[in-house]
Amino acid sequence: MKHGVLIIWHKNFKQLKELILSFNDSFHIYVHVDRKALLTQKELSWLDLCPIVKGVYRKYKVTWGTFSLLKAELFLMEKAIADPEITYLHMISGQDYPIKNMTEILHFFERYEGKEFIRTEQLPYEEWERGTYERFQYFRLNFVTYFPWGNKLSDFIIYLQKIIGFKRRIPDQYEHIYGGSNWFSITKQCAEYIVSQKNKSFYRRLKYTFAPEESFFATIVMNSSIAKNVIDDNLRYIDWRGTKDGHPNVLDQSNWFGIITSDAIFCRKIDGIESVQVKDNIKKYLLCDERANIDTQNGAWRTKSIVGHFFDKSLARELLSLLSLLKVRDVADFGCGPGWYTYLLYKQGYKVNGYDGNPHVKEMSSLLFNDGFYCQYADFTLPISVKEPFELILCLEVGEHIPQIYEDVFIQNLVNNSKKYILLSWAIPNQKGWGHVNCHTNEYVIERMRKYGYHYNLSTSAILRKAASLFWFKDTIMFFERH
Repeated sequence: MKHGVLIIWHKNFKQLKELILSFNDSFHIYVHVDRKALLTQKELSWLDLCPIVKGVYRKYKVTWGTFSLLKAELFLMEKAIADPEITYLHMISGQDYPIKNMTEILHFFERYEGKEFIRTEQLPYEEWERGTYERFQYFRLNFVTYFPWGNKLSDFIIYLQKIIGFKRRIPDQYEHIYGGSNWFSITKQCAEYIVSQKNKSFYRRLKYTFAPEESFFATIVMNSSIAKNVIDDNLRYIDWRGTKDGHPNVLDQSNWFGIITSDAIFCRKIDGIESVQVKDNIKKYLLCDERANIDTQNGAWRTKSIVGHFFDKSLARELLSLLSLLKVRDVADFGCGPGWYTYLLYKQGYKVNGYDGNPHVKEMSSLLFNDGFYCQYADFTLPISVKEPFELILCLEVGEHIPQIYEDVFIQNLVNNSKKYILLSWAIPNQKGWGHVNCHTNEYVIERMRKYGYHYNLSTSAILRKAASLFWFKDTIMFFERH
C-alpha cells in the first residue's frame, strides 16, 4: 500500500523538485500549484513525467489566511482519496522537508496503523488569539487580500467592525470548536470523512474567517467517532520561537539539534539560502537509508547516518535535575554517538567531553556546535586515560556492543575515568537492537560494578527509569556511586 503526499506549493521549483525526489515509489505525490505561481513548460513537463507524481493541479489562487487555502487542501484530499492504493495521507507545504528516511516513515505508520496524527486544542485556548473565539466573530473579506496592501486593508476592516461593536455569532454547528494545525498525517478513512463534510454549514460558515483551515480540520475530526484514534501530535518540527505574525521561523543550522532529536517526520519551514546547509545535512545524515555498519572487533558504529540513534528528552531533563542536585560540573559521555547528550550538557554550561568509537564522530558532532567544539574518537576496547577523571561518566547502551573478551577493559575505562558517579545503561538479554553481542542482566552488571567499588543507587536509578520515555531505559538505567 502507498502513502499520499499532498503538497501545497507556491514558489521555488528547485526546492519542490528536491522535496519530491526525497520520496520513493512507496509514496504517491499530489501537488496543488498556486495559480499565482510561475512554472515554465520544462518544469511542468518534469512534474508530468515524474513517476511518483500522480496529479498536478492549478485550481486556486491561494492567499495566506483566507478561505482559498482550505479549498486547495480539500481539493487535493478529494483527488488523493480516489487513489485505491493510498492508506495514509500527509498534508505538507512546498516548504516542508522529511527528516526521517522513507523506511522509517513506513515502519512508523505500520506500528501506529489506524491512528490520526493531528494537532488539536479545544477552544477557548490561551495561546489562540488572546484565548478567545475572536477570529470567528469578524468578517475577513477574502477578495481584498488580492490587492497591494490587501492584508492591511483586511485588518482595517476588522478594526472598523470592532469600533462599531459588530460581532458575528460564534459557530454553533458543533458542541465544541477546535483549533489546530492544517499540516497533518491521517488515514484515508479520516480524509474521506473530512471531505464528506465539505459544503456543509460549518464549512460555509468559515468562508469569511481568518485561517479557516486551522479550525475546520480539527473541529470536524474531534467532533466525530474518529476522535478516539487521534494522537495530539502532527509529527512536524516547526520553530515558533519569538514569532508574532503567524509565520514560523525559517529553519537553519541552528535548528539542527532540534531536528535530529525530534520525533517528527517532517520539518518546516525550509526557505532559500538560509536553509541550504541544514537541508543538505538532512539529506546526508537523516534521509540516507544506510543501516548501522558495526565493527565486530570493537562494537563501534561506522556509519554517518543518524538512523538507529535515539535521544530521550524526558531522561535528559531528569539528568539535568540530578546533576544540579549532586552539584556535578564535569561530565564525560562514553559512547556519545552523534553527540546529543554532550551538546545538551555543553549548552547548559557543563564541562563535558564526548567520546565514541565511530570514526565519523568528529564530523557528525561538530554540526551541533558553532564554536569549533566536537566529540572525540575513542576505542573502548583499548585502555583510555583522560588527563583528569570526570565527576560523572555517562554511558548509555554501549556495553552490549562491546565483544565479551573486551568487557573488562570497557568497565575499567568507566571506573578509571570517573571520580564518583557512573550513569550506565546496558541492554538486557533478548532486548532488540543492532549489534547486540554482549547483553547482561542488571544483576550481573551491578555485581561487576560492585567489585570495582561502585555501589548501585536503587532510588536514583528508579527516578531516572520512571522519567525515561524510551522503553529500554526503563529496564536498563543504573546509577552507581563510588564507595
